[in-house]
Amino acid sequence: MKAAQSMLLAAALLTAFAASARDWRLLGSVSRSASDAREVTGMAELDASSLTLADGLVRAWVRETFSGEVHDGAGSTGVGYTVSKTLYGFRCQDRNVAVLAYTSYRADGTMAESRRERDASVRFAPAPSNSVLEQAAGVACQLADAKRAASQGGR
Repeated sequence: MKAAQSMLLAAALLTAFAASARDWRLLGSVSRSASDAREVTGMAELDASSLTLADGLVRAWVRETFSGEVHDGAGSTGVGYTVSKTLYGFRCQDRNVAVLAYTSYRADGTMAESRRERDASVRFAPAPSNSVLEQAAGVACQLADAKRAASQGGR
């Protein structure tokens, strides 16, 4: 009995640690169309703990969570989802962005769609003005600058 309690406690602590390992930063509100053409709202967040820097590229995951099922048109299979997670690549020097990977989830938590872009197919473009993606680029680049400064200060 004592071993089972210890295992349950260890599992609970591990789950709490895994949940706290993410550092989601609110970017703003988002909206998408539902299958019946009504608008569904949600929020977008950037995971600061996922931020990486390599070869002039900043990578970070952005999560969008919606109040109901949504459907995308561009580049999507049309599968309904309530949460999407997108790995973006940000080129801070020219403020361009590209999708590197994408996963969406249904309301029951099952995966709706997942894809990873091959290096040759990645297309960088400016983030639309006054968009959540532009905000994500700003936050990611600011965090990358702070990370660079901290690593240079430690020398």
